[in-house]
Amino acid sequence: MLKLYTIEDILKEYARQDELIRSRQQPEQAVPQETEEQPEQTVPEPPEIIPEEEAPPEPTEVPALEVPEKKRRSKLMQLTDRYGYLMEQLIKRDFKARYKGTFFGVLWSLMSPFAVMLVQYLVFSRLFGRDTSYVIYLLTGTTFFNFFNDSTMQEMFTLRQNAGIISKINVPKLTFFLSKAIACLINFAFVEVIYFAVLLVSDVRITPYCIGLVFPATLMFIMNMGIGYILSGLSLFFKDTQYIYTIFTNVLLYLSATFYYVSSFPAAVQKLFYLNPVYCFITYARTLVIEARLPSFDLHLMCMFYALLSVTLAYFFNKKYSKRFIYYI
Repeated sequence: MLKLYTIEDILKEYARQDELIRSRQQPEQAVPQETEEQPEQTVPEPPEIIPEEEAPPEPTEVPALEVPEKKRRSKLMQLTDRYGYLMEQLIKRDFKARYKGTFFGVLWSLMSPFAVMLVQYLVFSRLFGRDTSYVIYLLTGTTFFNFFNDSTMQEMFTLRQNAGIISKINVPKLTFFLSKAIACLINFAFVEVIYFAVLLVSDVRITPYCIGLVFPATLMFIMNMGIGYILSGLSLFFKDTQYIYTIFTNVLLYLSATFYYVSSFPAAVQKLFYLNPVYCFITYARTLVIEARLPSFDLHLMCMFYALLSVTLAYFFNKKYSKRFIYYI
């Protein structure tokens, strides 16, 4: 059976061989003979035959084992190894907490959006006699706006909800916001499943361009996390932040063109809608699903700009005020 040598075995064997080689190379020192008085002449006894010492067996050479060099892991991988388990538990907690104590539990993540979309579909298509394209136009806008609203509202209370952990353990605050954002993203994925089911029922042709919804969803995920971090810090300093933000999102709902067409406004007013980041993401998604084509390059840049802007503002906000959080938690 092949023996696996450890580094300690190799070092011990190397030291033993080195000591053996040095002992062989040292010259034998002549022992000085002491002068003694000559004894009386006697008959010399036959010399005693001393058998030659057996030569020590040659040491077996230890095969040189190549110790593989450890690859340097990136900082992101090191943080994942260190806080991955904590983030996993936080995601499970955040996702299950909203449906805790209910009869259907996590199934509400499918039943709730299904009920809302069904009511909107029946009201606007049957009662108001709107065509199918308008219903899809409405559902696309509401799903993305609800993703923005739900994610930022949930992240607003992240620092306050995890105050017990933050004040006792040195854990990066990004871990809590990332877990909350991922939990909201999972809920949005369930909503999209119901959304595509409604598209199939409505006989809407699902094209390969629908795969492109991953792009606006990912950028909105990043933007929500940046905005949520700023709101979470402000809610510690000002308790009225949650009430002000609720009013703001209600106004933003009407400014995002979720249930009306922008084409009815003058051209100059239509350009002002692009100052609203939520409208840019909704327009991107509607272009993919309804028009079955890629949006313009300018719209790509605007979505990336708003995502980068929110992260940049959150970075400077954290750099300036993060040390004060501990006094308000």
